[in-house]
Amino acid sequence: MSLHVSVTEVIAQLAESHVNLSTLLDVADDATLRARSACADWTIAQVAAHIGAGAEIAQAALELGLGEAVEPVTGDAMQAVWATYDTLNGQDAVRRALAADRSLLDAFNQLSQSQLADMRVPFFTGPVPVTTFAAFRLSEHAVHTWDIETARRPNAELALPAAVTILETVVMALVARLAAPIESAVSTLAVRLDDTGQELTLSLGDPVSMANRPDGDTTDATLTTTTPAFVRLIYGRLSADRTPTSIELAGPITLEHLRNVFPGF
Repeated sequence: MSLHVSVTEVIAQLAESHVNLSTLLDVADDATLRARSACADWTIAQVAAHIGAGAEIAQAALELGLGEAVEPVTGDAMQAVWATYDTLNGQDAVRRALAADRSLLDAFNQLSQSQLADMRVPFFTGPVPVTTFAAFRLSEHAVHTWDIETARRPNAELALPAAVTILETVVMALVARLAAPIESAVSTLAVRLDDTGQELTLSLGDPVSMANRPDGDTTDATLTTTTPAFVRLIYGRLSADRTPTSIELAGPITLEHLRNVFPGF
């Protein structure tokens, strides 16, 4: 997978997301941690624990990459990390999660230029470059940090640079896995991202697919939105109460239909 963004830019975006997460959680009291996040039925503390567990698993994968291993972190190893977090109360889970997140960021920053360029990290898709691995971590981190932030600040939004990276890495590559195809009067949807000028074609067949929109391409409907809001739609996080008023949809399709296509996780 070739990315337009550099590995140093992705790591910098991860650092910004870490600062945002730390700012949110450093002042969170027990009542706040027990409050429901924007992620399904998880509390803020549970989302923080998930971010922390992900950091520990990602750092283990980085260490495997440094040893030139090709097999990813085992299921048993991941289960052990999750089980540890399950034993912690909210505040302890947050402290461990923030420390793990900082440790992973330090591990990225300690990689040499040659490692950043040439190392391959074992991943569920097979060994991937550090840029791709960091970008997938960013997708998890930024979206789950938003799950926490929007519970306290309903108008919170993903940072645009991070959203662009997530769109290019996860969304473009895995849109079929993130979708639940349903019957629709619209087979193709033009997506216009007014903050970057990018235009995409979203095909709502089975499987759902997406590609850069060719010049002159005709579609059945058009969605005009921002990159962060579009990423949230694909991730099942564009509920009616968190939909920007600037979104425009033209054609025989509704936002509710698109929300059903992308139910989230």
